[in-house]
Amino acid sequence: MGIWLELGIFVLFLLWCLWQLHDVKQARAKTLADKARAQQEAGRDSGPP
Repeated sequence: MGIWLELGIFVLFLLWCLWQLHDVKQARAKTLADKARAQQEAGRDSGPP
């Protein structure tokens, strides 16, 4: 009976890890998009007057 409890805890931990990896991927994508947008704005602002 105890093995099922340990297995359940392991599955919950595995799901939590996958959720964290998903959040990290989203944050990384948002950071890259923000940097690209900032570079585009900087390129537009540095054009001829």
